[in-house]
Amino acid sequence: MHASVCQNGISAVTEACHKILELEKMNIPKYLVTMGSQCLRECRKLEGVYIPETVETIGSFALTDTLLTKATVPGTVKTIERYSFHACPELSKVVLENGVRSIDENAFSMCEKLEYVYIPVSVTSLEYAIFSNTGLNQINYGGTVAQWEKIKKHEKRGMP
Repeated sequence: MHASVCQNGISAVTEACHKILELEKMNIPKYLVTMGSQCLRECRKLEGVYIPETVETIGSFALTDTLLTKATVPGTVKTIERYSFHACPELSKVVLENGVRSIDENAFSMCEKLEYVYIPVSVTSLEYAIFSNTGLNQINYGGTVAQWEKIKKHEKRGMP
């Protein structure tokens, strides 16, 4: 399978697509609401995925260990759960659209080619190690310095 389109009537993709080794592209249909935990994890040839504005949840490990080169997360997604895009070796650009509220721990960690990230003013919470072990030197933020300082930023658990 080189490309996949989900069928009508499905509102969530769970582990069903996990480890489809030949999957290269995925078009998430406009009626899908949830990209469940590990749904496309280890689809190691997956280079592109379209996430429509109906998606509200990107579950933990959903796109871990894929070959995505860029990711645009629509504002309908309120939380990017932990390790959602972890260890995507080709991921270089991430754009979060206005409406995204929080980014959980290690969401983009170990994306070594990650160089560009845009975070909208709607984000109010950042967990720890979101961008650890990446090539990121700068975060592009849609708000002011004062708004950035109001974002709740979490330190690693057990650390002062």
